[in-house]
Amino acid sequence: MIGRLRNEFHRMYSRFAKSESYQAIKRVRLVRNAKITFGKMLWKFAPYKFPLHGDVISMRLFKEIVEHFQIDTIVETGTFRGYTTELLAKMFPKIKIYTCEINDFNYKHAKKNLSKYKNVHVFKGTSPKFLTYLINNKLIGENTLFYLDAHWLDDWPLEEELKIISTRLENAIAIIDDFKVPENNIFAFDKYGSKECALPMVINSISPVNKYNLLFPNYGNEIFNKDIAHPPLVGYVTLFQNLNKEYTSFCTKEFIKKFFKISNIFNKQINLKEKNSKRKKINKK
Repeated sequence: MIGRLRNEFHRMYSRFAKSESYQAIKRVRLVRNAKITFGKMLWKFAPYKFPLHGDVISMRLFKEIVEHFQIDTIVETGTFRGYTTELLAKMFPKIKIYTCEINDFNYKHAKKNLSKYKNVHVFKGTSPKFLTYLINNKLIGENTLFYLDAHWLDDWPLEEELKIISTRLENAIAIIDDFKVPENNIFAFDKYGSKECALPMVINSISPVNKYNLLFPNYGNEIFNKDIAHPPLVGYVTLFQNLNKEYTSFCTKEFIKKFFKISNIFNKQINLKEKNSKRKKINKK
């Protein structure tokens, strides 16, 4: 009973958070500052303890990707307290996992909590510097899976993370958390002011030289037990860089066909961006 009530409260809050009224309230500086202060206190003393948001489908997706693409390295940005990192360490004990956290308080907790996992390496610092360090020191394997979750409040390194991955690596797979799923309002996503964690941000950040494929989640709250309290569904997107053949084979799996949506919008928008960029260069000449 309590679980159902908590779940209903989460659903009501999620609907309100997507409303124009809520966005208007957030734009008031005093309210915004109070929200940020309260949010930091809440995350410090009552941390969110649902690895991968308690989403069993996204957990299964990680497993399917690791097996199909023979992943040898997992890189996470935004460790927080290490709850998701610990889940991944248990799921993939033979795979090296690198993770970074910018907040000193969270870093110390994560470092301590994850010390028993020999395949986990915790770094402190900004995610762009962390990614650059891993690449420069050749710590990233041939088949790397990135889990990008460092965007929080006003700190959004996602754009720089994507630029580094798309320009420094030939092949890559990146799962971006808190993402706006197109034409689907079931999934929550991050939005601060006019900035959304959505396709336009990704398109403006990645290199148009590469070829990309996407997977979006396509399911609902039926994956959760109604009698057990759970967080609201949170959106994400999986980006495959220069892996078209492998991606095509991956999408034939029944699990993928049942729970995910393949979109062609992305490559069309990237091509349009590239054409517009070429036009601008010609006009300048």
